[in-house]
Amino acid sequence: MPFLLFQQFPRGEKDLGRKKAEMAKGILEVLLIDAKGLKNTDLIGKIDPYVVIQYRGQERKSKTARGQGSNPSWNETFKFLVNSAAADNHQQHKITMRVMDHDTFTADDFLGESTIHVGDLITQGMENGTGELRPTKYSVVLSDRSYCGEIRVGVTFTAKVRRHYAISDANFHSTFFYNAARVNDWVFCWIAQIEEEDTEEFGGWSHSFHA
Repeated sequence: MPFLLFQQFPRGEKDLGRKKAEMAKGILEVLLIDAKGLKNTDLIGKIDPYVVIQYRGQERKSKTARGQGSNPSWNETFKFLVNSAAADNHQQHKITMRVMDHDTFTADDFLGESTIHVGDLITQGMENGTGELRPTKYSVVLSDRSYCGEIRVGVTFTAKVRRHYAISDANFHSTFFYNAARVNDWVFCWIAQIEEEDTEEFGGWSHSFHA
């Protein structure tokens, strides 16, 4: 693999013509534990709750807690791919959990939803390698924000952070990822063209991740 040798300059040196960027890349893991006090929408018998979990266009579905009624337990783990710029709006990094009641002969009933904002968690993971939100109870609410139970969820983020330089020097017309080894004031860079984004799909309806 070709390499480039150049001297390390103070950050912000204009002569470099480079801009350091950082990508947030890793795995967001959601531990769905249980729920309490969900509204029973069935006229006869108990509700059969399940949860649809969404994060930035990715969706997972829990198993159905059949016959468990208003206080179901799942104890399932779901994984989501995180691959975005560190400067993204933190409001975009949120987990939405829609609690549903499975019905056999009619459309499934919406029992409420809960939202967890994970932008700060991802930032923490980028800085420290991992970030964690310990299992916590979150309110389940309807569209009018009325309370209809609570759900207990834990979230962790494991980062794989990769830095790159966008080289604007006249001799370069592309962006490169690099691995660098510093010796005194010199940096040895093994240059490789930008890789395609991972094409591995995460999840499905019943299982969320395959290594």
